[in-house]
Amino acid sequence: MEIGQSHVAVVVTPSATVRALLEMVLEQEGFKAIFFSTPQEALNLLRESVPSLLILDEGLEPDAFSVSGRLKMIRRLREMPILILVSEHDDRTRVTAELSKVDHVIPKPFESRHLRSLLRSLLRSNSTQEATSR
Repeated sequence: MEIGQSHVAVVVTPSATVRALLEMVLEQEGFKAIFFSTPQEALNLLRESVPSLLILDEGLEPDAFSVSGRLKMIRRLREMPILILVSEHDDRTRVTAELSKVDHVIPKPFESRHLRSLLRSLLRSNSTQEATSR
């Protein structure tokens, strides 16, 4: 599957509820959402393309923080924003996110208004980066 020029969000979650909520918010913000249940499934797409955004839900195997850390070591994926959805957002989570080079940690249950604001901010920063690289 090839990703075109539109804004694409790859989401990895085993939860149908999280998927439904994210699908609605992402589509409202102009993203094409591609969903996977496991990180291994998403990696096949990431080998070929770089999406505008990657959202990982906690509870994955391997865990979302490990996946993020590994992906950030790949040069062409380094600038791809990674968001992780977590049920507990404490100091330990914050430190783990920093070490794993996660761009944003979003506590669950997430507020769609907060997520929309974050998505708009990411789109603006992507547009600015694209304009300065020309």
